[in-house]
Amino acid sequence: MIGDPHRSWLYWLVPPGGGGLPAREGEVVRLSVACRLPVPARARTEPPGPYWAMPYGGADGRGLTDPLRLRAALAGGAAAR
Repeated sequence: MIGDPHRSWLYWLVPPGGGGLPAREGEVVRLSVACRLPVPARARTEPPGPYWAMPYGGADGRGLTDPLRLRAALAGGAAAR
């Protein structure tokens, strides 16, 4: 997950195609291939500028988020509001 303090956004990296995530749902927007994403250096873990809000990597070594788990977590957060 990448944090962008300039926009107060968080970016989750998911497999190409979004893995079933809608293009827009509430305050969540799936970026297309035409968008630019500020990717920080691997060691950058805090602002200023883009940073890794969660360390780069993962069990698979690629650092991708499971889109189904992300969607469930986002739905749970929306229900809690």
